[in-house]
Amino acid sequence: MHTENGNPLAVSDMDYSRFVGLVRERNRPSGGIRSVQQAALHARIGPGSRVLEIGSNTGFTSVNIALLTGASVVGIDLQESSVAEATRYAEKQGVADRVEFRVGDVRSLPFPDGGFDAVWASNVVSFVDDKQAMLQECHRVLVPGGTLIAVPIYYRDLPPQSVVDRVSDAIACKVDVMSKADWRVFFESGREFELYHDEDYAYEDRSDRAIAEYCNVLMSKEHLRSVDAHQAAQIRARLHDFMTLFNENLRYAGFSVMLLQKRLVQDEMELFLSRPAQPAAELGLV
Repeated sequence: MHTENGNPLAVSDMDYSRFVGLVRERNRPSGGIRSVQQAALHARIGPGSRVLEIGSNTGFTSVNIALLTGASVVGIDLQESSVAEATRYAEKQGVADRVEFRVGDVRSLPFPDGGFDAVWASNVVSFVDDKQAMLQECHRVLVPGGTLIAVPIYYRDLPPQSVVDRVSDAIACKVDVMSKADWRVFFESGREFELYHDEDYAYEDRSDRAIAEYCNVLMSKEHLRSVDAHQAAQIRARLHDFMTLFNENLRYAGFSVMLLQKRLVQDEMELFLSRPAQPAAELGLV
């Protein structure tokens, strides 16, 4: 039985953050390992780099940054159960000497100024009430010229309010209906970061069968096979409800991989913008 402050907590009462720690879902960032590789490449992360992940959850991003680049990584998360699972994951993947996880608050990071070459901030930003405090902390712990890697989820189409309310209840945090433009304004509001890489993606709608198969995979984890049938049924039902709800929500959503560089001096705005050109052959000019 999962507990909170020493008291039993029913599966049906768990928000998603606590539930992840129970089932030990790996909880990849939007775009999965491809987003990790893309960001690491454009942020020039490699052996000798020091990276901080805020909201590290059960460790997928931190561990895979280390595996793909050879960098040293620190992940922080509010949930002790997620930190414990992330630590186990780093050990299993053989990178425990370069990856560590701590319980911490992104609004007051326990690290010195300029301690990291890159900071990864995935969708955890959506869960933080004081987003400006978090952004200021990310800026503080980055070296000059360091990179803030942001992978925000946003709405491409206006979702029904009922869906937004249900997701807010599921994650125990009010969901703000934000567009990509809103996130850009937020990250660039203080003119302390310069956006230098930006790619957009939309989510694929997943079938009921795909969701059921995913639930089967998670329920086959060794620690869940040992629970009694009644509790296993409760866990599976809660898992299926979460995944079905998130799939419904993501039908209206997209995400971007944004890389922003910490600047000491800001340049003036760019006037003459550009976009990828259509090949001349497609225009009938050759």
